[in-house]
Amino acid sequence: MDQSRDRMYQLADDALTLKEAAADADPEFGTWGPFLGALVGIAYSGFVSWQVSSLMEDVPAAVAAHGIRLDACARAYQETDDDIAAQLDIVSSSLDDVAAMVQSQIC
Repeated sequence: MDQSRDRMYQLADDALTLKEAAADADPEFGTWGPFLGALVGIAYSGFVSWQVSSLMEDVPAAVAAHGIRLDACARAYQETDDDIAAQLDIVSSSLDDVAAMVQSQIC
């Protein structure tokens, strides 16, 4: 789980880099010239550019959030394992006491 968490954080960094690259690659409104820009630029700005930028805006935070969830899950599993180990130590100690009492009764 720790490796998965670390990988999610790396992917969040990669997504941030990708978000910045997408913003840099987004053409300006006038890239296609005045006539074609009026036809293509309006449609592009209104739909594609907005969709890409809005989708990419949330990706790094969403991926990092999965890393945070994995970390919380790993801690919860560790706490459960520690609790189980403590309870098994109590049972083992009790069994040792019972075995000592039986041994003293036999001998």
